Amino acid sequence: YLIHKLKNTEIKVLHADETSLQVLNVDKEKCYVWLFNSSFYDKPIFIYKFSPTRSRDVPLKFLEDYSGYLISDCYSGYNDIPNVTNSYCWVHARRNFIEILDSVPNELKKDSISQKVVTEIDEMFRLERFYREKNFTAEKIKELRNEGEFKEHLDYIFETIEKANPESNSRLEKAINYILTRKASFLEILKDGHLELSNNSAERGVKPFVMARKNFLFSNTSNGADSSVIIFSILQTAIANGIDAKLYLKTLIEKIGSNPSEKELENLLPWEINL
Repeated sequence: YLIHKLKNTEIKVLHADETSLQVLNVDKEKCYVWLFNSSFYDKPIFIYKFSPTRSRDVPLKFLEDYSGYLISDCYSGYNDIPNVTNSYCWVHARRNFIEILDSVPNELKKDSISQKVVTEIDEMFRLERFYREKNFTAEKIKELRNEGEFKEHLDYIFETIEKANPESNSRLEKAINYILTRKASFLEILKDGHLELSNNSAERGVKPFVMARKNFLFSNTSNGADSSVIIFSILQTAIANGIDAKLYLKTLIEKIGSNPSEKELENLLPWEINL
């Protein structure tokens, strides 16, 4: 039912990310746990899915009855999913230029293309924080992104990288091409104010699983991994909604019937239940 709610959010914006998991009885060195979560503007829902592979078949299957935006880190597995529009994370684009700056002498950083791009991206995020602090509506944010200061920063980034003439196969060329070859998806933020500039909510959602994995290390079987991510989905969704996860899970076990009605399930959602 949480999956149904996630795919039918009012805003139609989801985030996605994935991380590795070792499963002993699977003949693969590395399996994966995928995360799909709701946007800032919806009720928090975090759904974790186990798969032996990182194949695009996973998001393709999971999102087959979803229509809307998907914010991600540009992993190709999220591409070309019917009725899904990709919006890419500007933090990931920024990281490529930050890595270049780490090797640039301090006296040369100021005038480098990488520094100019990083500065402009930082200004975009500064404005986004201001919009949130002022509680602007999504429509207002969309309007502000398409005019004035925000648009100037965005236009300057593309003017700078499109005019650049980096060395072939250099890190700068790769950082620039990372954006230019995906330009349309990086510019989706101009079309809907609900879209976030980053995929940070998914990355933060993956982190609790990564931390837990340091303790349990691995799953024994695929069935065990499936069971683990189901429980993890329920617990993390409860935590994100500000309720006691242990008490919530206990209450679910006590109250849920063998064949609950939709009304019963609705009353058991983390933002509806009375604990």
